[in-house]
Amino acid sequence: MRAISFLVIAISLACQTIAHAKPETWLSPNLQSEDYRALMDNHWNKGGEVQVFKFHSGNLADSPAMAPNILSEFKARNGFARLKSFGLKIAIETGVIKPAAAGDSNPGWCNGAVWKQEGPKYVRAIEDNGGTVSYLTMDEPLFQTVDQCKTSYETVLDGTLAFASAIKAEASHVKIIDIEPYPGLSLEKMKKFVLDLKARGRRLDGFHLDINREGVDRGLGINVADPAQQAKLQDFAKFLHDQNIRFGIIFWSQHTASDEAYVTDVKNFYAQAGALRDVVDDFIFQSWHPSADGRLNIPKNLGSPNSHFGLIQTLRNAPIPAPDSTGGACSKKVSQAEYLETYPDVKAVNANPFLHWQLFGKAEGRCQPTGPCTMPLSKIDYLSAYPDVKANGADPGEHYRNYGQAEGRCPIE
Repeated sequence: MRAISFLVIAISLACQTIAHAKPETWLSPNLQSEDYRALMDNHWNKGGEVQVFKFHSGNLADSPAMAPNILSEFKARNGFARLKSFGLKIAIETGVIKPAAAGDSNPGWCNGAVWKQEGPKYVRAIEDNGGTVSYLTMDEPLFQTVDQCKTSYETVLDGTLAFASAIKAEASHVKIIDIEPYPGLSLEKMKKFVLDLKARGRRLDGFHLDINREGVDRGLGINVADPAQQAKLQDFAKFLHDQNIRFGIIFWSQHTASDEAYVTDVKNFYAQAGALRDVVDDFIFQSWHPSADGRLNIPKNLGSPNSHFGLIQTLRNAPIPAPDSTGGACSKKVSQAEYLETYPDVKAVNANPFLHWQLFGKAEGRCQPTGPCTMPLSKIDYLSAYPDVKANGADPGEHYRNYGQAEGRCPIE
């Protein structure tokens, strides 16, 4: 009996730590990206940089709006089987409690009845055509208590449970993950949702945060680098790990003027996450924001450092480039133009030298840029580029007008 007891304890301890045992990197292309189908044509993941490929449900039907990134095209390419042959797990993101397109008044969208029928169809679309679905991610059901649906908490809870049961009935091996927005919802509300689902018999397999970094001054977003926010998010990760639930962050951007702008902003996001990355299990690189022409096509997925896959290679796998020709730390100061010429990788993505040095270059031993600066920064990035301003609690706009402009600091965009 003693031997059996030790075995039980060992298994129990292993189960308690499995949630944070092996980080995974996810790629989820923008729905109308022009080279989406190319991801099924050639083995681009030979280095194993990506472990999970996520489809949005909008691409798993034959919607004319998403053409040619639609189910019939994927089937014609034997795309799902090819992704599996590339060593990739497959995930799906879909609504659970979420309004339909404008003009559809069917209440089943907001109480979950319709999505409960739709979800298993997406799983079948992949598994009937050579693929295997590993994960089903639910697109912000709890948020619909305060967003468009204004659904009651109990209805959201019931609808989520019914949806998860329908997925499990279709394919019991599929793991269920929730996505919720922060700070759109408080972390305490999310904890309650997790515990209430568990009490009703459904422990989530993962929980992914969609973090908004825009509109911090209006309370709509957060500064990920803020120590207070880092502490809150680390506590949330611990809560999930204690429940044996994986913790993920979606790394994305609203800066869709170009591939370069998008990639640069996501790099900033990743750098600002800092020590928070140590508690992340799932690193999800996903795009869904429209570009200026309304198309969901930024960034492209392959072919350059400013692509989605190039971004992943840079952040998750590539070695840090040597800071100078000797490979040693640089002690001299250089102008804005000299920084860009010295470091072609920075110039290639049109990064602001002062922000880049604070977020990356300083730790990499690169030469420190010095004024004057002519490349504008957002208010959030101004604080990141100039820690002394942040430490004093100064408003970025006022600081630039009163001091920064005369000091040669970067203008506020």
